[in-house]
Amino acid sequence: MSSNTVIIMLVYFNYDLVERSIESFISDFQGDIIFIENPSIHSDKMREIGKKYNICSHYICNENIGGCAIELFLRSNVDMLKKYNYIAVTESDMVIEKGCISELVDILSNNIEIDIASIQLDILPKYKNLPTNLWVPPINKYKNFYLGYTGFQFIMFRRNILYDFLQKLANKMHVNNIAGGCNDFYGLSDTNLYDYILKNGMKWAVTNTKGDHIGWEKYLDDDGNFAQTCDYCKERSHHLYYTRSNEVLDNIHKFFFMKIIDVSVLYAI
Repeated sequence: MSSNTVIIMLVYFNYDLVERSIESFISDFQGDIIFIENPSIHSDKMREIGKKYNICSHYICNENIGGCAIELFLRSNVDMLKKYNYIAVTESDMVIEKGCISELVDILSNNIEIDIASIQLDILPKYKNLPTNLWVPPINKYKNFYLGYTGFQFIMFRRNILYDFLQKLANKMHVNNIAGGCNDFYGLSDTNLYDYILKNGMKWAVTNTKGDHIGWEKYLDDDGNFAQTCDYCKERSHHLYYTRSNEVLDNIHKFFFMKIIDVSVLYAI
């Protein structure tokens, strides 16, 4: 499994969540892990984590462009990613149960009709005061797993499906709203991915094993109530709309990655 699968982790600011996530990933996965980082005041911490867990590669963008960094990286590294049958993308705020990644690969390997698969979100008691009923779509039993859809907490693609989706995005065949952003976004997003799956009559699998979406913890105050007052929420509010707008996509040529080859050394790619 490991040699033909890669996990691409989008990392930014919350180094604590990133470390908790990668610790859970490596308990179930010994393959390649790549950091795609948007720069922040905690970039030094991210480099330390990447080095500590001996990740395959670590790239940092010249500017914070949010989730558009994933799309830019995927489009810029087609040849490098050809060796993988399965490409997983995660927002790096998921602590997963042991067996999650294996189950994703098993679903895609043994069910030709399944095009992508994601990890089921665990609605734990600590999130009881969050509107998770609005955030988490229902899933339905299918064979020995589920069908449904999720956000980009942890999604695994067949490589050919991922690049077909990206091509259709380039042709602006899927244009939808994106949470916190514009209403006509034509980049990589969960809403556009769902539209792609739906319009092409595809199937999106969801695992039996679950993951704790620990990013939600940032929305809780000390009493466990819904609040958005933490440092991350304040930082996020400064750039959320911009990074989820077509302005970034229309100016994608202005952005580039640098590959970190040492904790303190960078070179442009």
